[in-house]
Amino acid sequence: MEKASFADESWRGNQWFRPKVLAHILSDKDLGWFFELVKITKEKNLYPGELKAHIVIDLLPELDYKLRNRIWQDLQNVIIIITDPREYLSTMGIKIYEDGAFQLKIEKRNIMIEPNDENYIYFVNSLQDYLSGRILLDSPISDIAHSISEIWFNFDIFPANVDSFFPNSILNTILSKMNKKETKKKIINSIKLFLRSHSAFFELRDPETKNKVLEKIKQKRPIFVSAYYHYELLSQSLSYDRFFDEGHSQSITIIKNIQDILIQAFNKHQIFCDSTPILPPKIIELDSKKDIRIQAADVAAGIARNIYETKGIKGLKERFNYIIFNGRKI
Repeated sequence: MEKASFADESWRGNQWFRPKVLAHILSDKDLGWFFELVKITKEKNLYPGELKAHIVIDLLPELDYKLRNRIWQDLQNVIIIITDPREYLSTMGIKIYEDGAFQLKIEKRNIMIEPNDENYIYFVNSLQDYLSGRILLDSPISDIAHSISEIWFNFDIFPANVDSFFPNSILNTILSKMNKKETKKKIINSIKLFLRSHSAFFELRDPETKNKVLEKIKQKRPIFVSAYYHYELLSQSLSYDRFFDEGHSQSITIIKNIQDILIQAFNKHQIFCDSTPILPPKIIELDSKKDIRIQAADVAAGIARNIYETKGIKGLKERFNYIIFNGRKI
């Protein structure tokens, strides 16, 4: 199989402020843990035709200690990407409760804003609108904007409208494609794009990939030029096919548009004389019923979300080796 990644998201209910988790699985990773769980659930007559996370969450504690450890040995290597709007609110001195009420800390005083307050809707809409942009600033899309500016500074290879991907205008470019009237839909769309962009451009922020690219640049050129580094880094992220569960075609369209701009520029003006043309990678939504790897990502994301909601980020770090939380690898 060509290099590919498979991803699916998990969240509880439809509250915009609840954490949302994506599991990112590379095509060369062993899915032994998943097949083991399918086998067990079939033996126990728990398998409904497509394995779901809630079944596994209830089942895992009941398994034999050695079997459970064997499953976790593989499962812990699934890459987990999570965003929690409540953490952003916390840095602003705002706490949100499950019923939607807010507690604000102003000049050492705690002020409550209840759902039945006169200005509640305005306050929520303002928060949602702000967080839509703030969350996307922590996504790899902002890194792409930076990489494009670094390449453009040395090589004028992008079209005139490329400035729409520069950091100072990236929010206007991307957010203009979101739902403008309903701020709740806007922030949910932003969060889904945040998660999927981390999967679609995973290598752009991956420390291991960065180190490999840096070594490659050092071997090719005696003097470091940042444009070459960013070109190689973007090329790495474009070398994988990406598959997602069905449910958010808007994010797929936005990611494809970004990829098209990069590929057209790179292929028209090859920076390295020995570089080969970049073929457009696949970026597709699949019905999870038709792909076992999407099902595995769905189960892993559900397990990770449950751990985060019950044991916090500390509990998640105890179970998974690679976690990206609100844009940062922890």
